[in-house]
Amino acid sequence: MKEMHQFLIQEAGPLELKILKFSMWHSENNNINLDILVERADLAVTGLEECNKINKLALLWLKNNNLSGRTNLCVRVPGLDRELFSLEDFRRFIGEKVNVELKELIHNRKRLKGFIKSVEYDVITLETDSERFEIQWDLVEKSSIIPDWDKIMKEARKKTTGI
Repeated sequence: MKEMHQFLIQEAGPLELKILKFSMWHSENNNINLDILVERADLAVTGLEECNKINKLALLWLKNNNLSGRTNLCVRVPGLDRELFSLEDFRRFIGEKVNVELKELIHNRKRLKGFIKSVEYDVITLETDSERFEIQWDLVEKSSIIPDWDKIMKEARKKTTGI
């Protein structure tokens, strides 16, 4: 598993793609299951073409390692409710509303929902409806964007209707 992950990271680089998440496991019927999350390195919209490149690399690795039998392969892109994997992701999405799950309690809370206000060094400042939190990066278990559907729909209408 580690070898395949490293292979994909190495091969994705020259294609200007980043592997954000990689999971590989065997199911009860001994199928190999792969879930790969990919993004363009320039942060532009990642599409089917980029997913297809990673799909081909994954299949090549499986074939070269005699594992190309029964495989369930999913190569996907981060959605509007994308996971945040790094401090750089938090910096990139300053101003966005997020869900944050913590490894331990802060002010008697393990789950927070609020806006990313800033990121300095390894501290994320998050503002909820009632208070402001300064969270050490190493306390973040999991985090994701909460899409602003009103804003998204307004932008989509503007693109399609010009209004």
